[in-house]
Amino acid sequence: MTPTVGIDFDNTLVCYDALFHRCATELGLCDATVAPTRQTVRGAVLARHGNEAWTRLQGIVYGERILEAPPAPGAQAFLLRCKADGVRVCVVSHRTRQPAIGDPHDLHEAGRAWLAHHAFFSRFGLDPDLVFYETSQERKVARIATTGCTCFVDDLRACLLRPDFPARVLRVLYLPGDSERDEPVPPPLVPCRDWDHVTRVLFGDASARPSPPPASSASPPPASSASPPSSARLSPLLLARHLLARSADPSAASEGLHCEILAEGINSQVYRVRDRRAPDVVLKVYSPPAPGRPDRLATEYGALEFLWRQGVRCVPRPLAAGPDLHAAIYAFIPGRPLSEASPEAVRAAWEFFVALQDLRDPALTANVGAAAEACFTCDEHLAVLDRVRPAAHRRRPGRRDPQHRRDLRLDRWPGHLAFGR
Repeated sequence: MTPTVGIDFDNTLVCYDALFHRCATELGLCDATVAPTRQTVRGAVLARHGNEAWTRLQGIVYGERILEAPPAPGAQAFLLRCKADGVRVCVVSHRTRQPAIGDPHDLHEAGRAWLAHHAFFSRFGLDPDLVFYETSQERKVARIATTGCTCFVDDLRACLLRPDFPARVLRVLYLPGDSERDEPVPPPLVPCRDWDHVTRVLFGDASARPSPPPASSASPPPASSASPPSSARLSPLLLARHLLARSADPSAASEGLHCEILAEGINSQVYRVRDRRAPDVVLKVYSPPAPGRPDRLATEYGALEFLWRQGVRCVPRPLAAGPDLHAAIYAFIPGRPLSEASPEAVRAAWEFFVALQDLRDPALTANVGAAAEACFTCDEHLAVLDRVRPAAHRRRPGRRDPQHRRDLRLDRWPGHLAFGR
């Protein structure tokens, strides 16, 4: 299941401001002095000529003159970013088949012609089979649910706030700087003023966003230019929603999600995902495995699944994994760093160790992978210490020489403590 971004068509992917102004002045519906935005033109036409004139103007702009409208600024760059990062894009829009008033143009075909004219199919990675024009808002919302959208971008808050809108979908309200749209935005909507803002919300950092190819370029980019999906390129919020949708209870991905980072290292980043309507979970993003090295995600997730199947409950419950995204979600267990090894902490660690020892049956553990630094002999353990201890020593001056660790020979330990013998 691939992360999917759904996008509305009219006034979200297409910018009609200049075209509405041009057509209205040509038809004598408003003066050239009216500000060239759709909202101001609409207000002027309604005030002077009424709703019928405005409806007829919409039919002209959305139908016979649509090819004159440019894409919304930044929209093509956004689709390139999705294409490069393996994020699927679909267009879902509410459009009547023909204008209510005026010449009977096919508005669905006009929309597809606009997408083809502006190279959304040939250069920007949009699949023609993922373009849906629905004849009602109800059908539009139902289509958003069936396409598996992780998030949806729309300029109509009424659509995003419908009670039948799928709760697991992140709702991005596209608000290109109109002064008339400055009223407060209610939750769970995420307001974005432009497509650069949408990119930052969904991908976290827009600095690596590619620019659209020159208009003179007639050939599509080679297929090899698209890199494989990487969770590092998706924002934690979008990644958490996508993985929650994969979990056994997709309804858990409600609209009230909030991510905060708990830990960040070379091999992974860990986030706490708070939800207003469900228990918190942990999102862990793993670095892709290097050639010849163990897959940390597969090993850790598989081990926790094994422990839960065997009834061990002192470890996080694995909820969903995305090997293609190098990320997984787990149940959140409240806790705090230990300042000292209290008797209770030692007892808990010992009980966990004993539980592991009870599961040493090869028939049970045949499919459980070894951890990245798993040791099965004393020499292997000492080799790990030789590799990691000097670096830790350099980071923490004042500690004893790393060679001191080698003096603690494991073969001098009591036999029952050395590797569970």
